Amino acid sequence: MKQRMIVLIGAPGSGKSAIGKSVAEFSDTTYISSGDIARALGDTTTKRNLAKGGMAHESKMRETVHYMLSVNKHWDTVLDGFPRTSDQRQWLEDCFDDQYDIKYVEVDASLNTCMRRLKARHRSDDNISVILKRYEHYINHTIDMIDSITDRIILYNDNITVEQATMAIARRCMGDE
Repeated sequence: MKQRMIVLIGAPGSGKSAIGKSVAEFSDTTYISSGDIARALGDTTTKRNLAKGGMAHESKMRETVHYMLSVNKHWDTVLDGFPRTSDQRQWLEDCFDDQYDIKYVEVDASLNTCMRRLKARHRSDDNISVILKRYEHYINHTIDMIDSITDRIILYNDNITVEQATMAIARRCMGDE
């Protein structure tokens, strides 16, 4: 039997991480954050790129995501923020479709909500110019990929709590009540 993988996709600040951690805790699954991976890569080029609103190096991200999913292949997994492009999605499915039943959840929130949440985090890379650059990447690269996933679950996260989002995902993706 395949393990379940819940892939959370959405704009920066849409609530993916808060929801992902909550779903993982509620369902006793592994939580993997692409943002945590990118920040942990540690090399100077990646840190400088992230500080300017860029993305981590593609091959390093894929290598690390592959390793983490392979190590956790016997457990259900919540994957937060990866894939961000159609090429990444194809790679993920090519590598893991035989091991995981992949469910995509689009975490949708307004730009105002995303900006408010990101500013409230007080992280050094959450200044206005960086936030807007990350949001521009989302608009230019991720939205088309999301729209191509016809069987995705769309979760509107402007006016619901993390607990409500967790319960909705658990019911629809994991069959938990």
